[in-house]
Amino acid sequence: MRQPISKSTNTSQSERHTFFFDAVFAITSLIIEVHVPHIGTEGADGLHHLASVMPMIFGRVLRQSVFDTTI
Repeated sequence: MRQPISKSTNTSQSERHTFFFDAVFAITSLIIEVHVPHIGTEGADGLHHLASVMPMIFGRVLRQSVFDTTI
């Protein structure tokens, strides 16, 4: 018969997952270089560039919010 998992085992398992995902995030951040896109100084040109970058920004925010809620 299996013994129930103690609370301390659950806590240590959760901490291990947290440390693992933090390490993966840190290593990924070191490998991937994120550059700030150059936006022109003119109003219409700047808005066009901002509109073209918005899907990427939205995707990163969404991915990070999902990542934060799963841990």
